[in-house]
Order: sequence, then C-alpha cells, then structure tokens
Amino acid sequence: MNIYTFKLNKKTFGIITAAVLLILGLVVTLISCGRKDDAQTTAKLSTKEGLSEYLQSMGYTPDTERYQFRQVVIPTDFDEVYQKYNDLQKESGFDLEKYKGKTVGMHTFGLLNYEGAEDVLCDLLVYKDKVIGGSVYTADVSGFMHPLRTNKQ
Repeated sequence: MNIYTFKLNKKTFGIITAAVLLILGLVVTLISCGRKDDAQTTAKLSTKEGLSEYLQSMGYTPDTERYQFRQVVIPTDFDEVYQKYNDLQKESGFDLEKYKGKTVGMHTFGLLNYEGAEDVLCDLLVYKDKVIGGSVYTADVSGFMHPLRTNKQ
C-alpha cells in the first residue's frame, strides 16, 4: 500500500481557492446567460411573430393574414372527445392533463405550404409563453387532424 502526502502552503492554497471561485463564477454566469436567452425565446411565443417563427422552424409557412387568437379553457374533466384530442397531443410530446382548468391562448394560423390539401390550419396552444399543444387540420368535411410535427421533407 502506498501513501502519498503533500504540503500545502498559504500561497498555493490561495491560488487554488481563487481558481475554483473563478471557475464557479464562470459556470454561474454561463448558466444565467443561457436562461436569459431561453426566456427571450419563450417570451416570443406569446406573439404572432414569435409563433410564426416557431412554425417556420418546423417547416411550415404560416399565413399571418389568416391569424386568429382566442382564449380557451382546458376542461377540468376530459370527456371522450377531449381525451382523444389529448392523445393526439401526446403524439407530439405534449400533455394537456397538467393544464386542466387553465385558461390558455389558442393561436390559429393558415398554412400556405401544406402539400396535398388546401385550406389547412394550425392551432398552437400557449400557456405562460410556452407552446403546450397544437394540431394541424382542415375544416373540410372529409378533412383531417394530426398532431403538430415538423413539415420538413
């Protein structure tokens, strides 16, 4: 068995302590800067322009002329229809269960580049500057509704 020892004088201890504090300060600064950027990004998700950029990042071309906003309340108890709608949300990684009873913003855009269908709309559900759900659909009788997902080919 080997035993190693070392002697630490005051000068070396001071240098090591200063280096550790400097590194901790840099880590805290980087983390807080990252949070500011995230906050600025999510704050955009409460505006028409920010949500339009969000849809563009997913490969959609939103028609901002056909934009509508309204507030909706997520039901406290999901009936069969709303449970199916939430199952659709879960396909995109969203879950409306934790927003039961909350008033959320519903932002509706027309989509200009949806291949294979006309008059396609997209709803984005936003709560506290965060997209919590969404769907792409047509109002046509023989239409469709699917979860929000990328439209990139």
